Amino acid sequence: MNKRTKAHWSELIEKNSKIKFSLGLLALMCFSLLLIVVSVFTQIPMPNLSIPVEYILHPVTYFSNFSSGRIGLVDYQYIPQVPVLFFPATVLGPVYSTLTVLIYIILGLTVYPVFALGGGLSYFLQYGFGYILSYPFAVFIVAQSLKKDISNFNIIKSAFFGVILIHFTGCIYLMVIALIKHENIDFILDLIFAQSVTKIFYDYIFSLAVIFASKLFKKYIWLING
Repeated sequence: MNKRTKAHWSELIEKNSKIKFSLGLLALMCFSLLLIVVSVFTQIPMPNLSIPVEYILHPVTYFSNFSSGRIGLVDYQYIPQVPVLFFPATVLGPVYSTLTVLIYIILGLTVYPVFALGGGLSYFLQYGFGYILSYPFAVFIVAQSLKKDISNFNIIKSAFFGVILIHFTGCIYLMVIALIKHENIDFILDLIFAQSVTKIFYDYIFSLAVIFASKLFKKYIWLING
């Protein structure tokens, strides 16, 4: 490939990588929405270190029980919804990716039970709804960041802040709901451990993988965005 052809090809990809509203864009939004829904009901078996919460709260008291068999690797069913969110964030840009996630949330609250535990307006009282509530904000921030700079370093940084935002918001929300329901501190810590501590590492690693894969996909998006 000579320099002129290479320059023309690069210019064509760059030109068509700028998403315009079209049937191709609508198809990508629908595909992204489908991926998000499917990811909710997808479980990937992964190893996970099991540490009872009381060991963390009272490390000295329970140190003597370290070899009691309650600490060790266990099978963990990982749900990859958080990483999947960053596919539209990378490919669709801040506006359309956020709109896609908002459609998902509206569908779950009003039309169809696309959340992990069902749907409907009563889902506001579910402990895990704070994670879902943070999705549009995390997706917008990550998409905006990647739109300006899609270098490897910025991908690593953006994925980190996106995942942290989701888990921080989710933890705050579940603590509020738990306090409203007068749950005790041990119950709250168990929830946080189950919802975030066991997931956040996998969320970040898989999010990086999704964004890097989406970065490659975006180069050829013009083939379907006519």
